[in-house]
Amino acid sequence: MRSGYTNFNTEVIVLKRRNFGDSDRIITFLSRDFGKVTYIAKGVRLPKSRKRGHLEPFSHARISTSGHDPSKMNVITEAQVMENFAEVKNNLTRSSFAYFIVECVLRLTQEHEENRELFDMTISYLRKLTKTAKLKNLRREFTIAIL
Repeated sequence: MRSGYTNFNTEVIVLKRRNFGDSDRIITFLSRDFGKVTYIAKGVRLPKSRKRGHLEPFSHARISTSGHDPSKMNVITEAQVMENFAEVKNNLTRSSFAYFIVECVLRLTQEHEENRELFDMTISYLRKLTKTAKLKNLRREFTIAIL
């Protein structure tokens, strides 16, 4: 084991991802412990990757990283989905609302600013989104809450 090597575990919500190279992805998360963070998932686009289905948009997951240094691109070593919000992903209207939620979080937060209240609120609204029939009211409620 390397000197100074520390493995961090945290709960996250996947906000955004983009392909990097042939098999990697750069993923932006809202972390319970570290706020908005960006990590790299090596090999996640390979068909046999064990992390592949755990790092999808809107997913609530637990990840382990090779470190937490804001000046470096840290690597995700493990990922385990806790909630994948399949009901949201399989419905276009609900999916567009979920994108609205994560876009608000992306634009209104700074990197590495812990905000557990925002994390809990975001999870809460993603859960409400799976059950609520009145999406206009939920959108209005979310917009007021986040501002």
